[in-house]
Amino acid sequence: MIEYMKNKIHKFSLLAALALLPIIFSGCFDPIFFEIRKDVTPEEATVSGVIQQITRFTEGSTEYILCVADNGLRYKNAVDETHGSWSSMSLPFESLQFDYFANVFSGEYPIAVAADSSNIYLASLKFEYNSDSGTNDPSEIIVRTTSSINGSWSKVYSDTSTCFTTNSYYGYRNIDFNLFCTNSPNKEHRYAYIREGEETLYKLSGTSKSKVESDNTCTDTEAAKNWNSAVYYKSTDKVLFFNTTAVTSDETSSEEPKTVYYAVGTALYYSTSLEEPAFSKSSLDVGYTIRCLEVCSDCLLMGRSNTTAGYGGIAKTTLKDGVPGDSLGSFESNAAYQLSTSYLITALLNATPEKSEADSVLYAATAIATAGTSSNSSYNNVGLWSYYPSRGNWNRE
Repeated sequence: MIEYMKNKIHKFSLLAALALLPIIFSGCFDPIFFEIRKDVTPEEATVSGVIQQITRFTEGSTEYILCVADNGLRYKNAVDETHGSWSSMSLPFESLQFDYFANVFSGEYPIAVAADSSNIYLASLKFEYNSDSGTNDPSEIIVRTTSSINGSWSKVYSDTSTCFTTNSYYGYRNIDFNLFCTNSPNKEHRYAYIREGEETLYKLSGTSKSKVESDNTCTDTEAAKNWNSAVYYKSTDKVLFFNTTAVTSDETSSEEPKTVYYAVGTALYYSTSLEEPAFSKSSLDVGYTIRCLEVCSDCLLMGRSNTTAGYGGIAKTTLKDGVPGDSLGSFESNAAYQLSTSYLITALLNATPEKSEADSVLYAATAIATAGTSSNSSYNNVGLWSYYPSRGNWNRE
């Protein structure tokens, strides 16, 4: 569910006192120097903001990735290992603005991006000022599509009532809506969907949409529907729908998926039987709530996000014939240092899932919870991070 609330953003400042102390070179300092070696010179942040999705889109022979971030809708060549290579797509609306004298909003605010085999879909919100409650409320949700990075946009969907409910206690408006896709490495297996309310699902195809009467819901909560993700799982164009956002498979651009993974809370599930998926619960203790998953040829990456406690971080476990290991593994890179438990990991993507972790082009998005935030976190680090084999470490995009 995409929910809007009127929140005050509490910004934290970290005061550091530096003391000049003699350094004694002894074995007891080894862990400190290990962490120093893991900390690398930071790159300039070029893609910032709370990023909910990292979406694949193929145009011609070029594979792009897209995300909604600062400066709107950002994109780059998925395997380009050059820092600062992100560009911004032209949007069919002006940025959201507010006239304080007239108490009127203009423009729109982009919230989600998805793609299928030939189209990009972008969801955005309009807002209005509610003088009765003193809140800034979402008033209309719009979905548009384009078939090219540089193409023009056409409207697919809009709603001003069905997806909106008013919270009777606080007075703010909720949006019961989502835009998501299978995000498969093979572009022919990419399908995009919008959920309207809790029980209506549409498959998108350019400017048209068709209602999905699905019997492929994988129920991971008490709600049988309320879909938030989908995964392609076999050559007969079957798609599984999930309530959770933590879903992935071991599909590559050239190989069909053999295993599907999903997580609910701290529990990880997997199925290696994809004709009729039968999920088993892993014995792995992940520690924090899993928000997103991604596969390398030798491991499963887990982005954790406990918004109540304010902790998360990246974690991994081994894979053997698709089956997750029963313990967390350690990173040879600086992943655990840069994507530490002080940050919520909201999205993961491997541009080259057929490769090992060390040889993959990887992306991760970080956020900070407003409650329970660690003093070790910084708003300067909220945004997109990447691991490039040529660089050998995680750093800011």
